[in-house]
Amino acid sequence: MSLNLKQILNSVLGESGFLEKTAFAGSSDSDDKQMVAIANRMATSVLEFYNWSTLINDFSLTITTNGGTMTDDGSGTKTSYALPADFSNLIPDSAWEVDGSRRIELPTSQSRWYMYKFSAYSDGGTIRARIMGDQIEVYNPQLGDSFNLAYISEYPVVSAGGVPQKYFVQDDDLFVLDEEVLIKGIQWKWGHAKMMPQWQDWKQDYLSDMNAAIGRDTGGRTIGGMAQDQSLIESRQPYYPLYR
Repeated sequence: MSLNLKQILNSVLGESGFLEKTAFAGSSDSDDKQMVAIANRMATSVLEFYNWSTLINDFSLTITTNGGTMTDDGSGTKTSYALPADFSNLIPDSAWEVDGSRRIELPTSQSRWYMYKFSAYSDGGTIRARIMGDQIEVYNPQLGDSFNLAYISEYPVVSAGGVPQKYFVQDDDLFVLDEEVLIKGIQWKWGHAKMMPQWQDWKQDYLSDMNAAIGRDTGGRTIGGMAQDQSLIESRQPYYPLYR
């Protein structure tokens, strides 16, 4: 069961030898406000530390007409499209045409973008796009072209009612990533702010828990050993162990 903001912050206080509080969000107490601010700072820090699988979402885009307004290249199609509201960053090499036949060049580097735009050079057929602020811009779009991509959401928090959000706002808001990592992170940041002598040990605990959480999220892989289907090995006889 997920811990809410109040439970997370009280875990920090209790483990650090302080009395627990009845409320944090909306409190007028400066210490409570500080803890909520640190919780939000650390939630963002955990989010940005690694591309967590929990926050990976898919996005599909289809090239459409530009509502009758001609674009700069005179194609009559839209060249820019809004990214999802929760877009944080692109999963590298995740953009492919819908039929899976070709990878999209995204992001196209600035030098290559202007080479295609201002020169006669073309290597044929590839859809090229780049991210500009909260928009994705497609070079020389062809009406009907479609592609998919994967991205990381910037919403590591969800309300008690299930609404994703960027920050903790209420005491019953939930953290969707590893709660122990967040608790350890808040503890060391808060301890450092309060000039507690343990803060460096708490920081090491946080980094250790972070590495463990990344390991769990990445998953393990057997090095060597038997294949899941022994026939795959037997069909490739003779087999020679490359590590020798």
